[in-house]
Amino acid sequence: MKSHLVPWIVVFALVALGCTREEANNQSRYSIHTNFASKIVLESYAVTELRGHTYLVLTWRAPNDTPRNAYTLFVHAIDKDGKVLFQFDHELLNARGMPTSVWKQEVVKDVFQITPPTGHAPGKCTLRIGLFTPGSSRGLDVYSTDLPTPTDGWRAWAVLLENINCR
Repeated sequence: MKSHLVPWIVVFALVALGCTREEANNQSRYSIHTNFASKIVLESYAVTELRGHTYLVLTWRAPNDTPRNAYTLFVHAIDKDGKVLFQFDHELLNARGMPTSVWKQEVVKDVFQITPPTGHAPGKCTLRIGLFTPGSSRGLDVYSTDLPTPTDGWRAWAVLLENINCR
């Protein structure tokens, strides 16, 4: 996929959610490079606040070879002590609904809403992000990253997105 088309895919996805192009372009975009065990790379993330809700866009890339497993993404909203406030886990799929096990040098946008569930107040939080293979007891190791990493037991296989407005 041509890299100059990627932002428009995000705009299209957010327009499909019912926002205007102007609202969809009103986002903070951060280029990062996080290598998960040389299997898959998190290239960037964007945060969009739209009509009182926060959307997170993660841009993934499959490196030269095809990842061997179907990976599941975890996103934990954590407090300052690392306690999970709420979380989102889902299989990482491309636009055709194919798991990471069959990606071939693809760039994939994962767009989802970060909204605290009932009983959790909206506000600033830290998101702990990583990948795992269902049925395993640990995630993919983070080989390199431009992001901060946890200081606890998650340090080897998660990264942090700090100061995200979850609402």
